[in-house]
Amino acid sequence: MDFFAHQARARQRSRQLVVLFTLTVLAIVAAVALIALLTMGQPAPPGASWQQWLRLNQPTLLWSAVITAGLILLASLFRAAQLRGGGGAVARAMGGTPILPDTSDPQHRQLRNIVEEVAIASGVPVPEVYVLEHEPGLNAFAAGWGTGDAAVAVTRGALEQFTREEIQGVIAHEFSHILNGDMRLNIRVMAVLFGILSLTVVGRVLLHAGSRRAMVGRRGRDQQGAEAALLLVGLALVVVGAIGVLGARLIKAAVSRQRELLADASAVQFTRHPQGLAGALKKIGWGHSGSALQASDAEEVSHMLFASGRLRSLFATHPPIEQRIRAIDPSFRPEQMRRPSYAEASATAERRAAAGLAPAFAPNVAVQPEAMAALVGNPQPAHYAHAEALRVGLPPALAEAAREQGRAPALALALVLSAEPAVREKQLALVGERAGSAAERAATGLYEALAGLGPAYRLPLFELSVPALKLRTPAQLNAIADIADALVHLDGRVSVSEFALSRLLHKLARSSERPDRRARPVKLAQARDALATVFATLAHVGHRDAHAALGAYRAGLARVLSSAPPLAERPAPTDTAWVDALDAALAQLEGLVPEEQPKLVEGLFATTIHDGQLTLDEAELLRAVCALLDCPLPSLNLPIDSAR
Repeated sequence: MDFFAHQARARQRSRQLVVLFTLTVLAIVAAVALIALLTMGQPAPPGASWQQWLRLNQPTLLWSAVITAGLILLASLFRAAQLRGGGGAVARAMGGTPILPDTSDPQHRQLRNIVEEVAIASGVPVPEVYVLEHEPGLNAFAAGWGTGDAAVAVTRGALEQFTREEIQGVIAHEFSHILNGDMRLNIRVMAVLFGILSLTVVGRVLLHAGSRRAMVGRRGRDQQGAEAALLLVGLALVVVGAIGVLGARLIKAAVSRQRELLADASAVQFTRHPQGLAGALKKIGWGHSGSALQASDAEEVSHMLFASGRLRSLFATHPPIEQRIRAIDPSFRPEQMRRPSYAEASATAERRAAAGLAPAFAPNVAVQPEAMAALVGNPQPAHYAHAEALRVGLPPALAEAAREQGRAPALALALVLSAEPAVREKQLALVGERAGSAAERAATGLYEALAGLGPAYRLPLFELSVPALKLRTPAQLNAIADIADALVHLDGRVSVSEFALSRLLHKLARSSERPDRRARPVKLAQARDALATVFATLAHVGHRDAHAALGAYRAGLARVLSSAPPLAERPAPTDTAWVDALDAALAQLEGLVPEEQPKLVEGLFATTIHDGQLTLDEAELLRAVCALLDCPLPSLNLPIDSAR
């Protein structure tokens, strides 16, 4: 799947949604104004034209339009503010129970293992995981504004009835939505629907008020007229609101259907196990439980769900189950399905790890820059196997620390501690001063556990710790990020690994404060200096010889700009000066438009492999830069056949 093209389509659909929402609101406003004119307007004087009648009732038309549009807009903004908490807020609103990173429940642990493996393979932080405990239907959804605040929710029925391979296929499907920017659009659709539905709510309130007044004793003629007006306006708002909701459902269905087929294809391409996803769809289509949710507000999230059952209608948010299965398995015939009978046996992570899948850094430079851009947001089966083996190979003490709310901050700090004893002693003293003696002891113990672990585990360990870190408040996360900053600057030098980890920690803290934040759009031609700084940093990291660095710098930047600024003006990563320069450059590139992101990734990779080698520092910095720019890049040390 083309990550960048899908991102661009998601933004285009967002703009279309705004246009369609505006047209729907205008239609509703016009309908309400007409109703107000007919029920509360002044009658036309004898012999007056319809234009004169409209001018006579201009205040009525104006105020009805302003009140209606204001009500819809305020309701939409209110709902959007409620959803600022990200995917977790949506999951909790649906009755989801968070699955803590240190859970001991076997089913919950299996679900978390799968989510962690897919996240590591995709190069994104591990999302929050929820189970809808009171939902027997077979379903799931992903929600959030972006990768930093994403959440994945699975129903109890899916957890109990799906095999590991089927859950894996469902989770891979949901990760496609996470990676391709679908979730932000989903939340906007929720806010839009809530705003339009508010008219129906107001109409019901007016109907209730009018009917209650009608039940009171004797009243004058004026009171009877007021009651009749309340009832008429209430009924009209209910009807107009219902029409608006039907229109919104049409919009939602049009936005959702094609994305589901793309997510299915992405999940199959990712896992290379079509039977898992097809098996889940077969159980939904022909099992006893179906996919319906019992929650009263299930309609609000229908466009987010993995499946909507076998509903065939104009308002269906998903293609028919048969069509989805045939896209995966062309030989499928619905008449073959009676009662589902599937093999429950599955290959476990332990067996795969025993087969020799040990994570280690082995540079893969056979991939061409163009193919590397195609891997963004599009991990291959080898990445999944690598992530699964990496998770299984983690020492239990470190795996537990990454998943515990109390010890995850200490692990994040331990990951940036220096290998030099004298420097590390000062760093630990600083941890004790800023975070307390308990944090100092925890960081010391975790560093000792990390000492025997290969450097390829650093970023995956951080990604595993993200759910536990996100349980902290934004203020606490900022404090942890500030301590990490102080640690990496303590000796006057900042290594590539230290930069990558500390900046990802800061990004996590920022996303916890404003998950819905979007940077101002920028194009490559508008960011020449920022691009030069990023490319110069990468060139200096992997090419210590000045001549080689200059060649790498020019080779990569030539793919992005028509002419490259001089390399001599850019700082080399020898002390802390390069960190501030790179920070400022990446901040400027945060809003890079999706259609130009592939060119940037190609250029960055061309710089790193200019000398035919890919060091661990180069790989870590490249992945960190891409992550900071919301271009999740899978591991670079695996043989990727499809990308050759």
